[in-house]
Parts: sequence; C-alpha cells; structure tokens
Amino acid sequence: MFPSCLVYRFYYIPDAALSAVIVVAVSGLVSMPKVFREFFNVNLWDFMSSQVALWVTLFVSVEAGIAAGVVFSLVVLLFRVARPQIRLLKSLRTRPDVFVASSTYSTSNIILDTVNPPPGILIFRMEESATFPNMETFKVWAQDEVYRHTRFGGRARTAQDRLWSDDLELRIQQLRIQGRRSGRARQSMIPLEDKDLPYLRAVILDCSSMNNIDTTGLQGLRDLKENLKDYAGVRDDPDVFFELHFVDVHDSVLPILERSGLTRANPDPMAMQLRKVQVLRHTRDMESGNPLDSEDEDNTPSDRDSLLSSHSQRSSSSSASLRAIGSVPGLDSLVHLTIPDAIDAVHFHLDQWQRTRGEQGEAAGGSGLATSDSESDRDSLYKPSSTHELQYI
Repeated sequence: MFPSCLVYRFYYIPDAALSAVIVVAVSGLVSMPKVFREFFNVNLWDFMSSQVALWVTLFVSVEAGIAAGVVFSLVVLLFRVARPQIRLLKSLRTRPDVFVASSTYSTSNIILDTVNPPPGILIFRMEESATFPNMETFKVWAQDEVYRHTRFGGRARTAQDRLWSDDLELRIQQLRIQGRRSGRARQSMIPLEDKDLPYLRAVILDCSSMNNIDTTGLQGLRDLKENLKDYAGVRDDPDVFFELHFVDVHDSVLPILERSGLTRANPDPMAMQLRKVQVLRHTRDMESGNPLDSEDEDNTPSDRDSLLSSHSQRSSSSSASLRAIGSVPGLDSLVHLTIPDAIDAVHFHLDQWQRTRGEQGEAAGGSGLATSDSESDRDSLYKPSSTHELQYI
C-alpha cells in the first residue's frame, strides 16, 4: 500500500510524463524486427509462435497473448512427436561404413553419392522415441518403403481369398509410381513389377535417436514385424528367411526389447560397453591419421624403424583386444552396435538358414527342391540390384 500522500503527489504529474516513464521502463522488453527475422530463418514454427503471442497481446490482452503462445507451442510439440522425421538410410560410396539419409540435405541442394544396401535389406531410422503418438505413423511409413523397394514373397491371392477391402496391389503400384516420379532420373511412370525387385529378407532399425519406448511403441514394433513377415512370405512358408535387427540401442531401451521377446538377452552385458570403447578408440585413431604420415621427413632411418615398431605394437595390441571382445553382441544376435555389424549378421544368419535347409532336404531325399529355394534366396540377397531398381537420392 502506497502512502496517501505519495498517491496525492502523483495526481499532479501529467499523464504524458507518466507515459514516458512507463515507455522507457518497458522498452527493453520489446523485441526488434531482427529478432523475428532470426526466428523465421532458424525455425518457422518458432516464428509462428512468436507472431501468435504478439498479435493476441496487441488486440486482446497480455494474459491472453501468453496463453495463446503456450498453447500453440504445446500443439507444435505434440505434432512433432506424432509426425517424427523417419529416414531410409544408405551408405556413402566413398565411405561404405557411413550410413546417411541424403534427403536430410535436400534444402541445401547437396546431392550425396550413396549406395543401396544389399538387395532385400532395408535400413530405417526414426528421429524420435517410439511412443503412442507416433508409432502408427512409423508403421505405415516403414511398410510403404518395404512395398516400394521389395517384392511380395508369399503366395499369390485369388479373388476368393482376398477381402473386399484389400487394395494392396493398387497401393503398391501407386507407391512405386511416386518413387519413380521423385527419383533423380525422372524415369517413366510405368510402375516396377515384382520380378524387378528383390525379396524382403531383413529390416534394420537404427535406434540411435530412440531414447524411450512405451507399451504402445513395443506393440507397434511387434505388429510391424508380423506384417513384414507376412509380406516376406513367412505366413505361407514358415521356412522363409526374414529378420528384424536393431542397431545402437540405448541402455534404457535394450532391457525392454529383451523382455518383450523381440531380441535375445545378451549373456554378457558389459561386453557392449567394452565394444563401444574399442570402436570409439578405433574411430579416433582413424581420424587422427597414420602417425607415420605426420612425422617429419628429416627423421633418420633408425628413428622411423623404431616408430614403425611401436606403431605395429600398438596396432597388434588394439587388434588383439578387438578380437578378444569380438563383434559384441555376436553375429547370432539381433542387436548390434553398428549397421555394418547388422548387415554381416544378416548374411551370417542367411548362410546358416541355407545350410540347415540343405541338410534337411538331403535328409528328406528332396535336395533338389531345397537347393533351388536356397539359390533363389541367395540370389535375391547377394546379386547386384536390377538396372530397373529404384535409385533414390
């Protein structure tokens, strides 16, 4: 409470003077146009949020402007969670061990020289946690990419076997037409046929951005796996090869995947941590370059011999430790540290599967049929891609 004498003195101050005092006091709180220009250049959603708060404040009230800005930001946050960035990964031609999503650089007009994974293998990455708002979006997107890049491996359905609402063939044709329309070569609008594409054999999910997974996300991964198994032909032939692999799984997500049955538990939990240390150490050594190249050319032969000896000793000790740890978890696992490890595991599992089918065929006296199926599956995974296969950038 102000003293009555102080209020009485303010009564004689002109309104213009009081207004000037208020304007000077709050002028530092007003953002200049360059601030909004920066919002627009950095993030369009931040710019729109600032505009909503600004104009509602000017025409309604300060409280309404603050509430409008908060509500708009919450809506944008929910939209980002429900519609995450989902990428189809490919390896760089010059760095086969590096997998990127070249669509990430489309705004800067940079075209990366990428190479498709082995036929029948697709690599996905979702830039968000697997939760209730976004799992359905990821499922639909992943299935569409599978339809676009691989062929149906099951038995052809007749009109009597299909549901009245089954429009899968029409959807697949539309997806492949859209893919050719968005391709770099602007190819013809004739959709690809199944014979031009490989069978689906494995899907690798990069979980490096998946910090959390809830019950709905876990159930969504189960449903996605079952749908892809049906598309690969497992429902019509249980012996058909298909696997779902996970890469770079966070420590908080891995136990959930193991308890759910999507992966097998790792018998040595510390092995993954040791493998991470070794990979990071090896990466730093590669980035620093060969120590022999950084030495001065004036070194004497004896110095260079001693340097070569010490470098070879470090390399042998590092490789020995890597051999001792191995590719942890091993090739028999479904969880891997890097994408190349996952691809190697798919090849390893496919070889084991083909060997088992061959032995079963020989034992049953039907080695010819088993050999035929084995060779077709090997061709679909190991042969080079068809010249008509989609080549995306």
